[in-house]
Amino acid sequence: MLRGSQLSTIALALALLGGGLASAARAEDRWVVILVGIGGEPEYDKKYQEVAAAWQMWFQDELKIPAEQIIQPPSPLTSAAIEEAIADVAAKATANDSFWLLTLGHGDHDGRHARFHVSGRDPTEADWPRWLAEVKCREQVLWLTHSSSGWLLKPLSKPGRVIITATEAAEEVNETEFPYALAQVMKSPAKECDADGDGRVSLAELFPRAVAKTNERFAADKRLPTEHAQLDDNGDGRGSEELPKPDDKEAAAKDGALARTIILPWTAK
Repeated sequence: MLRGSQLSTIALALALLGGGLASAARAEDRWVVILVGIGGEPEYDKKYQEVAAAWQMWFQDELKIPAEQIIQPPSPLTSAAIEEAIADVAAKATANDSFWLLTLGHGDHDGRHARFHVSGRDPTEADWPRWLAEVKCREQVLWLTHSSSGWLLKPLSKPGRVIITATEAAEEVNETEFPYALAQVMKSPAKECDADGDGRVSLAELFPRAVAKTNERFAADKRLPTEHAQLDDNGDGRGSEELPKPDDKEAAAKDGALARTIILPWTAK
């Protein structure tokens, strides 16, 4: 007879095999933390608040997540407020819940540390793993949409976690279009993300749609893309801008396998 731990291991392995056992967490089992950094100028502060509002509206109105489970610390954001918000979710959420964290704002890499710009001391790659270690949710999705966010992909990578960054680590330091593109996707009908036409939207379908919208924003202004969003969900610390097709013989070993198992409570009508 199989023990409980053995059954859990088998269930997890099956869930990762091409998304065959994809499921959606209930709205009431979802937790969201939206972190809006300092804009530095009134123009950016206004733009960031508009995007954050669009994100919050999508989570609340489309995904039906209770308002009290969508947490956005007040402005100006500080490192202490980030730590407190994450700790608050860690204390309330269960292991079966879903946890999404989104960043919006400016960031940089000074050759040694990757920083997210807030009021006071900026958090670096040393802070995020420590703060997030307390979150035990089975579904963890990090949308790091700030500039230079790609530098955080490797230190935050771990099995069972999906990390999405707006940029590659390299020299992609410009203000990002990705958060605005994501807001555009959220305002569109769910069916536009339903690539396989099964009436459901997975994270592996939402991500490429946001990438496509980002590229459209550059093309509309006849600009060359200065950012290439990355998704890492196999714990190897290396992201992918393009995800393999589910029928790819090596898909299970590449990025995207876990993202395909994460189904959003967003009906593609």
